[in-house]
Amino acid sequence: MASIVLTDIDHCSGIAVLAGQPDIEKYWLSGNVLFVADVPQESLEQAQAQYSPFQSMKTQTIEKNNSLFEQAMLALTADYPPSEISSWERQRAEALAWQADHAAPTPWIDIAAQVRGVPRAEYLQRTVAKVQLFAQASAFLVGRRQAIDDAIRRATTMAELEAIRIDYTLPGAA
Repeated sequence: MASIVLTDIDHCSGIAVLAGQPDIEKYWLSGNVLFVADVPQESLEQAQAQYSPFQSMKTQTIEKNNSLFEQAMLALTADYPPSEISSWERQRAEALAWQADHAAPTPWIDIAAQVRGVPRAEYLQRTVAKVQLFAQASAFLVGRRQAIDDAIRRATTMAELEAIRIDYTLPGAA
């Protein structure tokens, strides 16, 4: 069993992973000493020498950004069951074809509108509007995620990293 003395106990998992032991069950702290099972002492010491709190913070910030982005994207579809979401591409294709040419066939939407009791044209207009809103919202969120990711990757100091604001509030949302 290998062990090292840590000056910053918050980074023990990063050092353990760098040393080749990502299994949290096999590393632990006792005071400020990190113990890691199944890793040679030399590997643990090399990992400690390589470990960068800044790089760790950068990685954590990228993970946080991606997680908050996913939450924001899921919020766009939260009111819909997965099986309905799976029909959206078909609905989008039919609605946009209809928007370009009102004589375009829309077999899926024709059935859904009839069963729902909504006139076909109204159903199609609603679908076009939702397609456009979803496209705008998802494009905003993807662009925002990419801009934040760029800023994280450009950061060269902790201060720059800490100044990055991760916010996925859509324009016009309260």
